[in-house]
Amino acid sequence: MIDKEIEYKQICSDILGCSKCDLGCDKLDGFNPRVAGCGNINSKIIFMAEAPGFNETQFGKPLIPPGTSGKKYEEVLRELGLTREQVYTTNSTHCRPPQNRDPLPWESLKCLEYIKREICLINPEIIVTFGRFAALTFLDSFKMTKDHGKLQVSTKFKETSVFPLFHPAYIMAYAPHEKREQFKQDIKALKNILIERKIIPMVEAK
Repeated sequence: MIDKEIEYKQICSDILGCSKCDLGCDKLDGFNPRVAGCGNINSKIIFMAEAPGFNETQFGKPLIPPGTSGKKYEEVLRELGLTREQVYTTNSTHCRPPQNRDPLPWESLKCLEYIKREICLINPEIIVTFGRFAALTFLDSFKMTKDHGKLQVSTKFKETSVFPLFHPAYIMAYAPHEKREQFKQDIKALKNILIERKIIPMVEAK
């Protein structure tokens, strides 16, 4: 039986020293572009975004304030009655792309080994993805406009439940009112699923 803490530290070390693609070869804006996942390695839930941004590389953690995505992520956690310390947070691509562009398919593919190792280590009941690229890590066919907010079973990771959401950065900066309302409804649906699976407790209304 593996020691989970030792395995987690090894995964982090491998990510932070990775040079499988050009993204991890040079500093970006003065910081290491690589960001490893962090949080509770015994959690039943993983939150996965697409790739680190500037603030993530500055602080060395995914979805961290003061970044826009990090602020919205923490709002989502509060809506669900969760804290960062109770969940595991990571990215589908572990290095920040230049100019915060979308990760290229082959770049994401290079990170797939690390995603597999994280999932094997944590063995979550559900993975919540933020954005199209994170969802495509688990689903062969996916359209954000019609598939967001729907619990699905991964076609790439056997028996893994996936709940796709719009990316927090999109919701905060670009999304029209309609998409923001859909995002709120998706969070409510996710909360109900987590309650049904006893991942979070049901709180009685006062």
